[in-house]
Amino acid sequence: MLKKLFLQLIRFFTRLFSSHSKPFEFPKGSKKPPISPIIFVPGSSASIQRFNGTVRMLHRHSRKKQSLLKIKVNKDESIQMEGRLNSKDRNPMIVIGFENNRDGYSNIKQQIESLKTAFQHLLDHYYFTDFQAVGHSNGGLVLTGFLESGFLEKKRLKLTKLAIIGSPYLFNQDMYEDFQKWKHRIGKEVQVLNFVGDFAGKTDGIVPLKSAQAGKKIFNENCYTEVYLTGRKAHHSALPTNPEFVKQLSLFLNL
Repeated sequence: MLKKLFLQLIRFFTRLFSSHSKPFEFPKGSKKPPISPIIFVPGSSASIQRFNGTVRMLHRHSRKKQSLLKIKVNKDESIQMEGRLNSKDRNPMIVIGFENNRDGYSNIKQQIESLKTAFQHLLDHYYFTDFQAVGHSNGGLVLTGFLESGFLEKKRLKLTKLAIIGSPYLFNQDMYEDFQKWKHRIGKEVQVLNFVGDFAGKTDGIVPLKSAQAGKKIFNENCYTEVYLTGRKAHHSALPTNPEFVKQLSLFLNL
C-alpha cells in the first residue's frame, strides 16, 4: 500500500515539473465561455513541431492568429508542454504528440491511450465540451481509434469536425477490422474531410490512394467528403503545407 502511494506521488510530481510552461486555466464551472479547441495529431516519427508550417499558413490565410499549445505525452505518461493558450481565444490550437511515435498497430493502440492522457490533462486545466481535430498520416488513425474508444462519451465531449490527411487505413488488416467493428461509437453527426494525395500515380508517395480512401467505409457517408490533391505538393510529407489543403482546411474549420 505504501509502495503504491509512493509511486503515485512520484508520478504526480513528475507530471507537475515536466511542463515547460504553465497554461492558462479555465476552471470547470467558470462563467467564462468555454473554449472549442482545434486538436492536431501528427503521424509516425513526427514530433510536436510537425504542424508548425500548417499553423503559420492557417494564420496567414485567416488573418487571425490563434494561440498555440504543444503537448508531448511521454512513455511514462508524464506531460511536457510548449507554448501558452490565450484566454480570449475561442478556437485555440493544440498539437498533441507522443514520445512513442513509432509505426505499427500495437504502437497506435498505445498512442490512443496517450491521447486519452493528454485529453484528461486538458480537461483538468480547461473548460470545453466540444472540439475539432486534424490528423496527419497515422495521426488520423489514432484519432479514429480514440473516437471509437468510448472516451468522449464518458467525458461528455463532442467532436464536431475531423480532418484526415493521408491516413493509411488499410496498412493493417486487424486495425481496419477493429475500426469497422467499433465505428458505431463515432457520432453520426461528425463532419469528416479526408484529404488524399496523388503524387506518383495512385499513391502520395507513401500511402496508396486505396488505403487513404478506405476511411469512407468507417464514417457516416452523409457527413463524409473527400478532397483529392495532385501535383508536387501532394507528396505525403508535403500534404500538411499544401496550399490547397490549407485553404480547404481553413474553410472547413471556419477560421
